[in-house]
Amino acid sequence: MQILATGITGRMGPSVAEVLMRQHSITGMGRRKPADCPFDFFQGDVTNLADLLEAAKGKDMILHMAARSNADKGDDDAVFAANVGGMYNVLEAARRNGIRKIVYASSGRAFGVGFKQPFSQPDYVPVDEEHASRPQDSYGMSKVMAEHLCSLYAKQFGMTILCLRFTWVVNAAEFRFVGQFLNNPGGRSFGLWSWIDERDAADSILLAINDHSLKGFHSFIITADDTSVAASSPQLMREFFPKVTEWRSTITGRTSLLSNEKAKRLLNFSPKYRLEDSPLADMLAQALTSA
Repeated sequence: MQILATGITGRMGPSVAEVLMRQHSITGMGRRKPADCPFDFFQGDVTNLADLLEAAKGKDMILHMAARSNADKGDDDAVFAANVGGMYNVLEAARRNGIRKIVYASSGRAFGVGFKQPFSQPDYVPVDEEHASRPQDSYGMSKVMAEHLCSLYAKQFGMTILCLRFTWVVNAAEFRFVGQFLNNPGGRSFGLWSWIDERDAADSILLAINDHSLKGFHSFIITADDTSVAASSPQLMREFFPKVTEWRSTITGRTSLLSNEKAKRLLNFSPKYRLEDSPLADMLAQALTSA
């Protein structure tokens, strides 16, 4: 299949490209062509509709990963231009080129749960795709708005659009940073301590691309089966969110407080990596022994 992949030069790009190129032909799109690029490349910007219209010609589907995430720097205008305006351009490029399927890399920050504001507590756990979205920053807001555009285009034009809400995507070089919060859950609680190994994230994209059974708009939480901290999930809820009394399933040990059951059921997603399989395995084991 011929796939246009925006954002393929970004953070997750190398892992995603490696997985996709085993089965598909991809054309990357970005503002700068990487050195030694192993796939076809179209130099352009998702905020420019003309670029996307040209890049999408002859493609079977679009994987949209391009995004601007530096909302914490106060560049809100640029965040909305890239993430909402860019999503509109992707949808229009697909529609005008007769492309019927889009896979969109969204974000768990659309939920807004786990931020330090008092109103960011979840309504229930584990949080699933039906949970209300109450984003706490412009990045999360832009992702919700982009997903809403996807839903409208899917209904209006009969497209299939699969939105993958990734939690904290961690690559091999970043586990040292994860380790800073292993015994300090209060330091990084947003997303309810959820995470996903970059390799599992890439696999979920391939599963979404290869699926031919789903029609219309669907969103999926893509997260590991465990959390990114040593404390048990019941302990975390008692300490940080004691007012949440609705537990919709049994939660024990370090089970994720975000549910990936829908992705498992409809996409056959099966995350391979847990924190005990990571470079933090010894540190985690020590923390669990001393707990």
